[in-house]
Amino acid sequence: MRLLAVDETAALGSFGGMVVGVSHLTALDVSDPPAEINDVLNIIPAETILYVTKDIALAAIAPAGSLVTISQVSQSFHQVPEPGTILLGSLGGGLLLLLKLRRQARHD
Repeated sequence: MRLLAVDETAALGSFGGMVVGVSHLTALDVSDPPAEINDVLNIIPAETILYVTKDIALAAIAPAGSLVTISQVSQSFHQVPEPGTILLGSLGGGLLLLLKLRRQARHD
């Protein structure tokens, strides 16, 4: 079996919703980006939930030379906060606590 192409669409709200991202990969395409001419890889504004649909075309070597396709592989991605954001919040809170303790020590 050989991969022919993978087409992906990213939608908002549900599968089949408003499409905000599109990608087309072929067997000769080893990485994405860079984008092909019709690809939309940068989703602006950033979204926290996307519904991604993939159409995968495979070539199967069979006596009749048939073509096999797998359509509508659906999945959703949920964005989690970056550790850097949590770390900055913790450092800021720790700094405020340190300043408060320092003020209290001066008054005592």
